[in-house]
Amino acid sequence: MPPLAHYKLNDDAANTDVADASGNALHGTASTNTENLSVAAKLNDGFNLAATHYVALPDGTSSGLGGAEGATIVAWVKRSGIGTRQTLFRVAFTAASKATLEFQTNNTIRAGGRAVAGDPYLTVDTTGTYTDTASWHMIAAVFDLPNDTIKIYYDGELVKSGSASFLQNTFSAEVGDVNSLGCYTDGNYIVNGIQDDTRFYAAALTAGQIERLYNAGHGTEKSLVELYAENDGPLRPVLRS
Repeated sequence: MPPLAHYKLNDDAANTDVADASGNALHGTASTNTENLSVAAKLNDGFNLAATHYVALPDGTSSGLGGAEGATIVAWVKRSGIGTRQTLFRVAFTAASKATLEFQTNNTIRAGGRAVAGDPYLTVDTTGTYTDTASWHMIAAVFDLPNDTIKIYYDGELVKSGSASFLQNTFSAEVGDVNSLGCYTDGNYIVNGIQDDTRFYAAALTAGQIERLYNAGHGTEKSLVELYAENDGPLRPVLRS
């Protein structure tokens, strides 16, 4: 399962270019030169957004969902501050979110979205709160339209599964509003901390695939296709020690 977009965030140059490693050329644009953001992170380098900077993403990150029955957001993050709304990833219609993953002011995690612009914004929030600022964590949201569910994973474990009555079984390709990594819209609800490897799929990943990307806490910059090839067969669960 190749991602629609994959931002390894290893960019470190005197320009604002943020490479998409998926092969779909959905390259982003940082709000400052990437040399100002680049720091050692979970997997090679990442971006210290510091509640100030973010990455704008092209329309293709939203239109690429057109016709898909699901979507998945996966991001590694190490927060420096808590108690504020911090958006890890967002793709949108005109003036309406299509798929979003973020921390809330009460330190829960929220995943929300809609299949078409006229669909109510459907959200699922974790029951537990997440306040750690000392360690790296992988956060994931899975949107499954035919089964009317939104799931949230924290460090490879399912922590919330909620019902969401989508108006149709596939996403519309409509675009129009801001698509972003590390903020909600330009300059709003920016991640306070370091964000690393972030990927977006036009499909609902399985629990096993999420677990494989978590890789027993080690993470990976490889695609699921590459991991599948290494396993020489179906993805096997990763056993934690």
